[in-house]
Amino acid sequence: MRLKTLIGSVAGCIAALSLAACGGGSASSNATPPAAASSPNPASAPVAASTAVVSPVVESQNYSVYNYLDSALTSKAGTLTFQPNVPMGTLAIAGVNYATLSTDIANDAVMGVSGTPTTGVTLGQVAITGNAILEPGIIEACEAVAGDGTPNPAFGNSPLKSTNVFVAGLPSNPEGAAGQSLGVYYEDCLRDGTPTAQATHSSMVFDGSGNETLFDARTGTTTSIAVTNVLKLISTNGFNGEWLIPFLYVNQAGQLRSAIIDRGLVSAGASRNFVGIWLEE
Repeated sequence: MRLKTLIGSVAGCIAALSLAACGGGSASSNATPPAAASSPNPASAPVAASTAVVSPVVESQNYSVYNYLDSALTSKAGTLTFQPNVPMGTLAIAGVNYATLSTDIANDAVMGVSGTPTTGVTLGQVAITGNAILEPGIIEACEAVAGDGTPNPAFGNSPLKSTNVFVAGLPSNPEGAAGQSLGVYYEDCLRDGTPTAQATHSSMVFDGSGNETLFDARTGTTTSIAVTNVLKLISTNGFNGEWLIPFLYVNQAGQLRSAIIDRGLVSAGASRNFVGIWLEE
């Protein structure tokens, strides 16, 4: 059974590209889109916007937050809130302020991340009718964790660790996965989890029976996982201290796609503590 079918309950909630029906976001009922720019003179080139996008009213989006030290399918409640006419939003975990996200001129859901995390990666989008700000569907936040993480060239090769992944969608517990191919992986705010550009990227592929083939670009190794163990990976029990948590998201092209949270915990049997995100782009 395909991931998109398996999480149909989620798809029914966000297939219209609006997570508001899932309790995912809110804005004042009188929210209006920004006024259109005046038409340029016929002889003049169009004038581009010169400031970061803001909302005339409060905008708030809900997220499920997966921490790298939590186990099983555990998540916390997260929110991203933009106050009126302010290009910086507050990202909170369980009501505690955690990070600041900054909009830009493009309003493409790609945002700067700062605060407790040193940086972050924003992926996908949340498109809600009437909202002025296009918010990210997924946020991977990375912090400096003593003795852990991956050197990041953008920060003087200081090691950074993906500590929290925020998802603006509802997870599902499918009984199997078949026919899916996820070829984009982010861990430690780096593609493939490494600062070195890879000729062949990491991938997670499920055949028609639900067996998994995992390629790790960091080590160049391929691992085959039988469907019986895949079923454990997507359950609360996990497999070898690792869990896979599937959900749906909307990519930058506005298309509904599959994604999987990948989480491992040393105390449960994994070789390291980690949380990353796989995308079907």
